[in-house]
Amino acid sequence: MNTKEIVQSCPKSQTMCYICSDIIFKKYKTGTINEKTFNSGEEFYNFMIKKQDPVYNIEILITTSKTFTESKKNDLMEKYNIKNFEVGKFVFKNPNLRLFVHAFNIITTDDETIVGQSWFNTHPYKIMYIFPDANKYVGYLKYLANAIDIFQSNPYKLYKAFGFFKIKNKNEANIIKMINDLNFDVDIEIKCMY
Repeated sequence: MNTKEIVQSCPKSQTMCYICSDIIFKKYKTGTINEKTFNSGEEFYNFMIKKQDPVYNIEILITTSKTFTESKKNDLMEKYNIKNFEVGKFVFKNPNLRLFVHAFNIITTDDETIVGQSWFNTHPYKIMYIFPDANKYVGYLKYLANAIDIFQSNPYKLYKAFGFFKIKNKNEANIIKMINDLNFDVDIEIKCMY
């Protein structure tokens, strides 16, 4: 398996991260599928540095611990100029605000470890990072775990972990501002299939 094969396994027209990561996982996973759930980046990191499976499908969900009424959600959307479409609609759909949702793959070949993902309405499945040695991969895992655990005070760091060094979507920028301003208590769920 090489990076070109991996990318070509997912339709170019598909940008839903959880669909793309599932397609890649099912294509390259052999044997029994296992699943483990974590409630912190640190737990996830401690698990991942001990595992050596060739392919993972990882889903991150960060929600507010507190629930919000429709009225309060509308007030927040108006205050932060968050439009009720695409990502805005998705964030405010449930009583617990979905502040960050993403799915991606980690794939290990004989020579390297790869992080692949798509991003909704931004890009189809592509390889974001290639780590030719274990130290760089472990460094990335540390960065990712920390970005998850400090999300409520620095949400932008988690976006950077997935290659977004500049937020181009105004709705996402406004949501990040809201998270920074309000410093919500959050619940973290990381689902790892391997």
